[in-house]
Amino acid sequence: MIYIISDVLRCFPELNIAVKRSKFFPKVVEYESINAKFMLDKEINGQKKNISCVIKDSDEKKTEEIQEIIDKCKFSDYNTSIFFKETRLIEAQPQYLRRLISFLIYKNLAKRHRVQGSFMITTLKDKDLITDALFLNSSMSISLDKLKNIPIEKIMKSFIKLL
Repeated sequence: MIYIISDVLRCFPELNIAVKRSKFFPKVVEYESINAKFMLDKEINGQKKNISCVIKDSDEKKTEEIQEIIDKCKFSDYNTSIFFKETRLIEAQPQYLRRLISFLIYKNLAKRHRVQGSFMITTLKDKDLITDALFLNSSMSISLDKLKNIPIEKIMKSFIKLL
């Protein structure tokens, strides 16, 4: 899915945008790169948490490279892995500082793109996206939960028809 959606965004760069909402002056920014974000379930200090990882320049990667990055994130230790360094730094702060840091990151659309990606793939259900996962997202979010019992060939054929 990451490979397919990255390819679509590469072919249609006008879709690779972020909108900064404002009552009077909304701002639209076209991103120059395509970054894919995906969510993982990780056990951290005995608690199950949803953690995100970003694949930078996902449109320039082969499916094998994408899968390798996913596997490294999935099987690496949260407490020591470079993939989760920023998350650990933010999580170590008091809640008021975490909120301030998030606000400052998400206010800047370029920083938001680096952290949030052009799009997000998740297996979380829609209700979980709202209640359990902490993210302010201007990128498109695609939940694979409803697709999990559909053969991948059928999903890919449907996406190819859209192209």
